[in-house]
Amino acid sequence: MCIRDRYYTVFRRVNKQLPQLTTLELRYVSPALLGARSLDLAVPGTYRVDGAGARISRFSPSVHVITSKQRPRRLAMKGEDGREYGFLLKGHEDLRQDERAMQLFGLANALLAKDRRTREHGHLSIQRYAVTPLSHNCGVVGWVPACDTLHALVRDFRDARKIVLNVEHRVMLQLAPDYDALSLPQKVEVFDAALANTAGHDLSKVLWLKSSHSEQWLERRTHYARSLAAMSMVGHILGLGDRHPSNLMLDRRTGKVLHIDFGDCFEVAMHRDKFPERVPFRLTRMLVNAMEVSGVEGTYRATCERVMRVLRDNRDSLLSMLEAFIHDPLISWRLLGAAAEPDAAVDACYTDDKGFGAVFGLREQETKDALAKTGVAYEYGTLPRGFMKTAPHKGFDGGNYPGPPMIWMSKRWVQPGRNPAIASAFAKVGDLQYYSAPAFLSAFEYTAEDNADQLWSLRWFNDYDMGHVAHFPKTLLSWIPTRVLFTMIPNLKGGLGAEYPVGLSFSTKENIDKAIAYNAGNKAYDQHYWEDVIGPLPDMGKGQEISATSADKMLRDDKPAAA
Repeated sequence: MCIRDRYYTVFRRVNKQLPQLTTLELRYVSPALLGARSLDLAVPGTYRVDGAGARISRFSPSVHVITSKQRPRRLAMKGEDGREYGFLLKGHEDLRQDERAMQLFGLANALLAKDRRTREHGHLSIQRYAVTPLSHNCGVVGWVPACDTLHALVRDFRDARKIVLNVEHRVMLQLAPDYDALSLPQKVEVFDAALANTAGHDLSKVLWLKSSHSEQWLERRTHYARSLAAMSMVGHILGLGDRHPSNLMLDRRTGKVLHIDFGDCFEVAMHRDKFPERVPFRLTRMLVNAMEVSGVEGTYRATCERVMRVLRDNRDSLLSMLEAFIHDPLISWRLLGAAAEPDAAVDACYTDDKGFGAVFGLREQETKDALAKTGVAYEYGTLPRGFMKTAPHKGFDGGNYPGPPMIWMSKRWVQPGRNPAIASAFAKVGDLQYYSAPAFLSAFEYTAEDNADQLWSLRWFNDYDMGHVAHFPKTLLSWIPTRVLFTMIPNLKGGLGAEYPVGLSFSTKENIDKAIAYNAGNKAYDQHYWEDVIGPLPDMGKGQEISATSADKMLRDDKPAAA
């Protein structure tokens, strides 16, 4: 069995075992966290300037894994005040935008509490929770007790009555088996017919059945309508999207609606290519039916008008905060698909509205500081291209190898919607490959313009051994293949056996033959030999000094630089 097959076997076994884990013991995954006692850190969300917040006393020994797509972890902290605080540890998500959204909701609550027209009605506020980002791709979210998602409530209601969860969709397929092939007016007609054949009173019945008496039901219904109206208006101002039933929660005690996941703001969901959300906020029939006889013309409309009037009267304050959001360099807009770091001279990532690209993105501050001292520079044009150069320094020869160069270009299938995840993984792998493969001259990754689930890749080496081989060494303990296997490859459609609609390789026949012998998968590329293409080879070492002016002209003219 070759090394590649061993990697794949290990990955496949681990990939099968991970979904089965529902509980993690801290003594195995983080003994240091388990042993932490009486910390000076405040419990997230309780910090006060005067020091009145509760400090962390210890952590719960067990962490529960939530069986959702990203598999977040639920953990508990014991505060010095004797209370237990629950949190959700989320990875693969940037929670900094959620934190900013909570700040906006805090301002909105202050304005609603101050205005006489909304203060008289009481309980008119947006429910918030603690959000503490730990890095650009992970953080902790305060656990809100006694809350269930609308999806879970409807699912339990229908399961108890032997009703199929997606009954509306099944009715649509019965009426039109070729639904996807229909025109838009025909789809609307089938959709209306499916709604006419189903009730849609699930949420209203849930509110009734979970109330112990009629007065409690009436109070919860009022809180439900007012909280839904307030968040609809504020969400409209924020351009909040992705409001599916799993992102809407209902407080079992009060009936208030709680929103989670604020990644799609500023109308990003309205302008995406696939399934754009054209409505300003979610107001489906199930939400309307839960308001009972008055529908949207009762408490809901009156609350919407009052909230919107307060927001308009205080638009200067709101616009000041929203403008700060827009210019905040910490926020990664999902429309672009990649994050922009503050230090663009050392850490840069090419992005545009059609895809993403990265050339050895540097994410760790230590790495950025080290590379800044060695003269690493990144230069970009308006096209998804770029190059990297560095001056030689002690312990690193700058990639001045005699060649011949090797260029590998491919177009790969990726898992639907996973291109941004590949961009993040590629940046981490690039950090490692920069020093391990000194003849690795440049690389690109960006989304194909004709298919959002395809990825263009380019690898440019200036030496076979210290470039092509060194960038992915066949050693089991190597960090590079490990990072690739567990970060990039799972996002590819087919994993290690991913299909290449396009695959091109450029080098000498000798080097390409050696590359195929080293990795049989390189046979998928169409081979083009330098001897037959361009003749004499240029010097492409990293130590080549290229001025910013000449580089800009090179990109502008779309011509290769002279050797």
